[in-house]
This record gives sequence, structure tokens and C-alpha cells, in this order.
Amino acid sequence: MNFLVKKLYPYFKDKKYDIFYTQFKTSIEDYVKATLKYSFLTFVLSFISLSLMFIFYLNFYDIVLFSVSILFGIIVGFLTFIYFYIYPTLAKADYIKDIEDNLPFFALYFYSYSGSQMNIINIFKLLNREKRFGAINKEISYLLILIDNFGYDILSALLELARKTPSEKFKEFLYGLISVIRSGGSLKDFARIYAKQNLEEYEIQLKEYNEKVNLWITLYAFFFITFPMILLILAFLFSIASGNVNILNSLLFFFIVIIPFSYITYLYMIHIYQPKI
Repeated sequence: MNFLVKKLYPYFKDKKYDIFYTQFKTSIEDYVKATLKYSFLTFVLSFISLSLMFIFYLNFYDIVLFSVSILFGIIVGFLTFIYFYIYPTLAKADYIKDIEDNLPFFALYFYSYSGSQMNIINIFKLLNREKRFGAINKEISYLLILIDNFGYDILSALLELARKTPSEKFKEFLYGLISVIRSGGSLKDFARIYAKQNLEEYEIQLKEYNEKVNLWITLYAFFFITFPMILLILAFLFSIASGNVNILNSLLFFFIVIIPFSYITYLYMIHIYQPKI
């Protein structure tokens, strides 16, 4: 195991910080070990499951079926390995999306509190109590820990947070806030302009999403309803005309694998592009 970890370490090295956006929150070495463990586990389970299916449903098991079971296990294990390899990157992308989806609402609340002449640290504390800004609440919690537990002043804490946050949009907000504090400018004016800008961008984003949804609905109706029905009807007619039921059997892979996989991809695309409402 340690030999494989050392060999794979260079390929996972660039995911050192991305791992902390996953559920693991561990070192690269431990993450690689977990990747290998789960990949091997899925290989074994897939191999055993398919072998048992062959034995119970076909009532025989030869070297060919054994080879098919091994190949299936290798494919599933390899796909598990690939998933674990890209998982930190996907987790980081989801975290960034969560921040930027909540930014317009955060900006609006920040503006409402900034007009009360309240201390900026207290504003962040009040915003953190709301618990409705998703990943932004985690960013604010980190900011308050720097101030309350490590003795950072507000400027140093904002600079540290701006250095570590993965979202470029949130980073722009933090640097803008730092600039206002340093120059002694109006916090309320900054918050008003920033909230207005984000709400306008959010409105444009909603319009673009509505246009995309209309297109996706059309594609969904064709690829997942109309096209499969037409294909099934044609296959049924051809099988009756030719007397060959293998035509219908040849569509099993399409309906059991291609259609579900495409549908999952379709739902994931909607998840990626859907703005928070």
C-alpha cells in the first residue's frame, strides 16, 4: 500500500488544498490510501456481484464468465479511482458556486446592516447568525475565528480571508472592503453599490437560466421521451416483420445504460447552472 501511495503522490500533489473542500479533510497520503482502498473494495464487490448473477441466473460459470466478471470489476474499480481523483476539484467547484450563488443575498443583507452605523465586526457577527448564506457563512466564521481567537485586527483578518477564499467574486468584495476601510470611505455607499451590482448580475443570470431551461426542456422531451418511444416502436415493428426478437434485445443496453446515464448527466447540468432562488 505504501509503495502505491508513494507512486501516486505526485499525481495528487496539486489537490493538497482542494481535499479540504471534501468530506475527508485529511492529508494527501491518507486521501490516496482511501482512494486505493475504495477502488479495491468496489473492484471486489463488483466482481463478486456479477459472478453471483452469472451463477444464479445462468446456472453455470466458466472461464469466459470469470474473465467478464474480472473485467467488470476492473472497470468499476478504475471508475471509482477516477471519481476520487476528480472529487476534490468537483468539491471545490461546488464550494465556489455556493459562495457566488449566495453573494447577491449576502450583499443585500450587508447593505441593510451597514446603514445602521454598526461596527463592521458586529455586522459580520450578525450576518453569521443568519445561517442562510451557505459557504459564505463558513468564510465569515473563519474571519471571526481569526479576530476572536488569534487576535487579528479587522484589516489583517480580511486580507487573510481574501488570500484563502477560492471565489474570485468574494475576493473582489473583500479587497473592495479593505480599500474602503483603509481610505476611510463610506461603508454604506460601498455596500449599496456592491449590492446593486450583484442584484443586476443576478437578474441577468436568471434570464439566461430561463432561456437555457427552455432549450433543455425541448431536448429532454426529444431525447428522453420522443426518441426512445419512436426507437422502441420501430424496433417492435421490425422484430414482428422479421420474426427476430434479437432486435429488441439489442436495445437493452440503450435503455438500461445510455438513457439513465444521459438523464443523470442532464440533471447534473441543471444543478451546475441553476442559480439560487
